[in-house]
Amino acid sequence: KMFLKVSDAFFKYLMESIRKEKIDYDIVINTTQLMEKIFKRYGFHTVEILRDGFGVGLDHYQMKRSLK
Repeated sequence: KMFLKVSDAFFKYLMESIRKEKIDYDIVINTTQLMEKIFKRYGFHTVEILRDGFGVGLDHYQMKRSLK
């Protein structure tokens, strides 16, 4: 639970910083299957998966979140 409290606070800080910049485009991240669930928690959705994209057993996930 402590990890989620820390990640929630960090993500909130990032989103506030981005909104202050008045950025008007989607946020795109590159991650692995190990972090997909965490990013979904923050409104990201998976756009593309490349099997073994980061090495054997480590899939490359491209995820996106709209700021609108």
